[in-house]
Amino acid sequence: MVMLETFCIFCFVSGIFAKELPGGVCVTKIVNGKFVSTGDCKKEDGSEIARMIKESLEKKQQPARICDVTYNSKCFRVIVSSAQNVSFPDAESICKSHNYKNVANIYDFTHYRMMDGRIRSMLGGDSWRGVWTGLRYQNGQLVLTSGKNISFPKEIWYPGYPSPEGMRTNIAFPVRKNPNDEDQGIYNLAPYMKYHGVICEI
Repeated sequence: MVMLETFCIFCFVSGIFAKELPGGVCVTKIVNGKFVSTGDCKKEDGSEIARMIKESLEKKQQPARICDVTYNSKCFRVIVSSAQNVSFPDAESICKSHNYKNVANIYDFTHYRMMDGRIRSMLGGDSWRGVWTGLRYQNGQLVLTSGKNISFPKEIWYPGYPSPEGMRTNIAFPVRKNPNDEDQGIYNLAPYMKYHGVICEI
């Protein structure tokens, strides 16, 4: 009899609280050995652990947004070493390994000057460094990674370039310690040639 009265009181109290809870409350039960949730379970109080873990993993997969140069709201990183051992396919792999968007375009003369200055500031005791860009040279025209044609003034080209050789499809540029050195500017090269690094766009 006592058990029956206790059970009735429990049901009565539970019914009262059930009526007071708003309809979107998250309720989690164990059904057939699994957690099953109903209602509004998207809480900001830390109770939705799976969601928080997922968001944390997604954030970790995003590249750190540290820009060597910011231009027109775009972020650029320069990855360069003293070893001259980076082909264009290597450059693509380097950007990809950092979860960066791609090997970077150089969008115009102003952007080129900014990148040139930044790379020069990284030379330390080295006399020069050559880096790959994402620009291509096809049919006598500079082409962005998007496929859009662009043009640069003649003074941006390394002396004697662009080369008309068909295998020289990729664009790199050397940066020398002396900003007044004439032997610098962009040039078109075969993708297997080796340089010191790459500019990546984030």
